Amino acid sequence: MRRLLKTIQIMVIIVFYLTQAEGFVTGMAVKMFSIAGPVIVFGTVASVLYGVILVLLGGG
Repeated sequence: MRRLLKTIQIMVIIVFYLTQAEGFVTGMAVKMFSIAGPVIVFGTVASVLYGVILVLLGGG
């Protein structure tokens, strides 16, 4: 009986993820980008600022 209930719980979770508006794959990508997004933006801005400083100082 417990095994059946566990199986039903797992099936409900799978159906929940598969029927979300954004879908399973897109939803996972959104969750990953919410963590990686600020890191990507900070790295891009820092590299642009570093390049501008190098050009202004004559090193680039």
